[in-house]
Amino acid sequence: INAGSMKELVLIRDNPANKINFYHLAVFLVSLPFYRFYSHLALLSFGIHTLIHFNKLALKPIFTRRTLLLQSIFFVTAISTIYATSKASAFNEWGLDVTILLIPVLFCINPLDLKTYYPQLLTIFSLGCAATIVYLYVNAIITIRFYDMPLSMVFSPAFTNHNFSQPIDIHATFFSLQIAVALVFTISALIKARRLTNRIFYSLIGLILLAGIVQLSSKSVFAALFLTINIALPLFLFQGVRRVRFIAIATSSTIIIAGLLFSSRTFRDRYITELKEDFSSLKTNQRVEPRILR
Repeated sequence: INAGSMKELVLIRDNPANKINFYHLAVFLVSLPFYRFYSHLALLSFGIHTLIHFNKLALKPIFTRRTLLLQSIFFVTAISTIYATSKASAFNEWGLDVTILLIPVLFCINPLDLKTYYPQLLTIFSLGCAATIVYLYVNAIITIRFYDMPLSMVFSPAFTNHNFSQPIDIHATFFSLQIAVALVFTISALIKARRLTNRIFYSLIGLILLAGIVQLSSKSVFAALFLTINIALPLFLFQGVRRVRFIAIATSSTIIIAGLLFSSRTFRDRYITELKEDFSSLKTNQRVEPRILR
């Protein structure tokens, strides 16, 4: 991506208050893969700035069906407290989920036009996820070299799933969800890109994000991503022959990637053997209940 495009990515033309809002959200998105203290701090600062510059003329409707739908997960958490065996743990969940309640409200009272800036914000988010994945791979390679192990160990269970995301202390599935959002956006941006440099840029970011998804090996996110890329993207981005062509290319690419994954014992065990265990009944001396039982 050229210098001009990079400048447009981080420098926006708006009033000073909205520029600060934009940078607050950029920092918030980049900090999401890391310890939640940083993202909560960025969100708190964004909330305070929003209230300081509150303008009722820029107020968007708060109590809409879309907003309530986004907040519904928090309401489920709160209602479930009624039958919780540990009220302390239940209220701790309130604290963890309160951002689900607050974020839609903050966006409704904040004057920043998200529709205008979401391409820049999601590009920054995708770059942040890609940089984090590169850091985790570098950390894994340094560890492998330190213990004088073969480089192929990077694809062993010791460096996949939770063991891959452990250095930044985030659940592998949570990080996979973030990467999936970034990957879907990157693919849509690649499709719309006209400049060769932009296509190369988004292709490189997409490959890094895909590598992160594979390394984290989250079965649920991988399945959701398969459906999104092969069904949702062509449904919303294309029509007619272009839609059929995209589905054919996406499905073929998915089959090739799946074939490469299943050629590795680590990923074959993760995606096939463990999936069977998830749908099996509880066995004697099994420490964790199968997912189907839960």
